[in-house]
Amino acid sequence: DVITDDGFQNLAKVLFDAGRSLYKSSIEIKELLPHSTTVSRNVTRLY
Repeated sequence: DVITDDGFQNLAKVLFDAGRSLYKSSIEIKELLPHSTTVSRNVTRLY
């Protein structure tokens, strides 16, 4: 699924690192992304 896909995680990491370059942080992108089940449940509720 999209959230656990390496390509998406790499994109998110690049974007996050770009924003983080102005401020150093130890936050890991994988810790910020929701679990794929959470995404699936919320998408189902939208439709």
